Amino acid sequence: MRTSSFFLLFMVITLLPFSLTAIEGSGTITIGKKTSTNCTGFGICNMSASKTSSAEGSMSCIFMYDAEGRTFTIEFLHTELVSRNPSKIEYFQYKTVVSLEEDFVVPVDVQNLITAKNTITLKKGNYKLSSKEGKYTISFTF
Repeated sequence: MRTSSFFLLFMVITLLPFSLTAIEGSGTITIGKKTSTNCTGFGICNMSASKTSSAEGSMSCIFMYDAEGRTFTIEFLHTELVSRNPSKIEYFQYKTVVSLEEDFVVPVDVQNLITAKNTITLKKGNYKLSSKEGKYTISFTF
């Protein structure tokens, strides 16, 4: 009996997904270039660990951080995009890649929320975008 219990425990541990090391927290994000007036263009204009924001275009989201996998992920609902920031749909709908037009340093409150020990800078460039079950997910690797 002990051997089979040990084997079962071993199998469960080895089959656990890598993402268990990820830290998750919710907040808000505003899509657009930070350096532009009214967050025009594409990028990340604003990000906060606050779950409520009155800023125009601000959407509820989930942040996920995996220090070991060196990934930072942002997930938000399609309905949030349509209702809060409809002018940005063109950057997401039917796309598999998003292109940040400028670097963005993740604010300290978000870094504290996800317990990042080092500053996270999302560099200008192309990043994987997935859309599934009404959610958009942008994955950044660094």
